[in-house]
Amino acid sequence: MTQEKASKQKIPLYAWVVAVVGALFYGYQFILRICPQVMNDEMIEAWGVDVASFGFLISLYYWSYSVMQVPAGLLLDKFGPKRVLSLATLGCFFGLIGLALATGPWVAGLSRFTVGFGSAFAFIGALKILGNWLPSNKLAFATGLVMTMGTICAFIAGGPLALLVDLFGWQLCLYTLSGGALLIAGAVYFIVSDRPLPSHFKGNEDYIKEIKKENPEGDRVDVWSNLKIVFKNPQSWLAGISLALLYLPLACFAELWGTPFIMKCSGCSRPDGAGITSLLFIGMAVGAPLFGAWSDRLKLRKLPVFVGITGILVSFLTLLLSAPSQVYVVGILVFLMGFFVGAMLILFSIIRENNPSSASGLSVAFGNFICMIIPGGIQSLIGFLIVWISNGEPGANVSSYSLHAYQYALLIVPVGIGLSYISVFFIRETHASQRKFSHQSKD
Repeated sequence: MTQEKASKQKIPLYAWVVAVVGALFYGYQFILRICPQVMNDEMIEAWGVDVASFGFLISLYYWSYSVMQVPAGLLLDKFGPKRVLSLATLGCFFGLIGLALATGPWVAGLSRFTVGFGSAFAFIGALKILGNWLPSNKLAFATGLVMTMGTICAFIAGGPLALLVDLFGWQLCLYTLSGGALLIAGAVYFIVSDRPLPSHFKGNEDYIKEIKKENPEGDRVDVWSNLKIVFKNPQSWLAGISLALLYLPLACFAELWGTPFIMKCSGCSRPDGAGITSLLFIGMAVGAPLFGAWSDRLKLRKLPVFVGITGILVSFLTLLLSAPSQVYVVGILVFLMGFFVGAMLILFSIIRENNPSSASGLSVAFGNFICMIIPGGIQSLIGFLIVWISNGEPGANVSSYSLHAYQYALLIVPVGIGLSYISVFFIRETHASQRKFSHQSKD
């Protein structure tokens, strides 16, 4: 009953403002995640490494990001997003400074690891804020809007950032990005509160009451009980594996190897290649909220995900196997791929709804842990495969390898997407409602 009441309440403007501020950090870390693809040649030269080693160093972001997911979820559940997110941005700040100053692989690797450490809190923190401030039947749509924020920033990390790198140099761009961490920390600290307060909604106290009834988390969180439930829940694992497989187009194509592949098949410049690759994120910006709203309206989670998987597979295989030379054809296929990838965000609603509401941060963190650690390994593997297919001969930069090498190495992505059909099939349908557990209070 409480969910129906909350859903009829008009969501106050301040709740959306807090949600947008929470999403800023997620959008920012998307820029940090993707920026190496437009600085790859400069970083390879500055750090004295080859393409395979570069792929490994960049993938360290995913290793620290993944390892920190569960601790991040526990910290967010225990201490709230305001303090935790404000501090997490410092990891990004120091990591970026280290990347700009690095002259060898050890400092570069440690710095990239540190950036991932700080970024690990961004997405979980954004969803924690949404769960505390919005009714559950708006979460899939709101999660799509968070992804839209990320994809807008990801677009900035493509063509526009490539142009800035060419104009001002990669190190100055990294220093500028480090300043963004401090600005976001201030915005989170002064605007966000962990949960809605009466002072935020004078005259609309009923909204706060219904949100608190729907998500009766309070200040006391049974950390170990929630940890056991989330880890022992097969739905957590199935949703996490599905997320990881559907994230491969982003991690392996959009965030690292897509730009050199597009440069090879279309013969375009690096800024143009990065701009075309960024169309995947524009497609996600359109697709994520639409798939989320469709899922909320249908009160079905799995059907939209199956539609998304099919669309990803068709568009990616068409791009990879045909390798069209026409730039507009490449752009259309990349956009469509991103549009259908937007459906993967529904899986975060599924994992949250299949676990206790008091473990919302932890459950999303667990799914994100699996989502990131698998693509991180495959991202690095593709770099080694490119070198291996080229008879093990290291090139001076990413442009030294053939289109043939990129095509065969990237085939691992559609294989993973195809496997996601199996994992999603066994996921429990939630019908857009929060599952109740025995230790939770009943409405």
